[in-house]
Amino acid sequence: MLKRVCLMVTASLLSLCLSGCLVGEGKYLKKVEEAESLNKSLTSLQQQYTALSAENEILKASVSKLTKDLAAANKDKEKLTADNKELDKVLKAKSDTLSKNISELRQKVSDLETENAKAEGRDSKPEESKGRRGAENQQDL
Repeated sequence: MLKRVCLMVTASLLSLCLSGCLVGEGKYLKKVEEAESLNKSLTSLQQQYTALSAENEILKASVSKLTKDLAAANKDKEKLTADNKELDKVLKAKSDTLSKNISELRQKVSDLETENAKAEGRDSKPEESKGRRGAENQQDL
């Protein structure tokens, strides 16, 4: 009997040990599916990373080019601003000169009109006297 009891205890211990160590087939299949799903996600994410890295390099190159263009545009703007100031000075100087010339010419025109008025006044007096004499001569006739 002792053999039987020992044999039974050994068999029950062995069955308990083996049942706890074995994994169920359903759990195993779920873990395999999960691993495959994670591998697919990893591959997809690696492709997205590669695409985004390439796009990032293109954008960095674009930013670099635009920065250089901006610097060149700022230099051109400064040069044009300086040219504009210089042209404004020239324009103001010419404007002042032209205003002075216009003022002088107006003065000359005014002086000439005054001289013409005086000359016409002198010329009109003899004509008036000739006109009176002519009228008197016509009355005599």
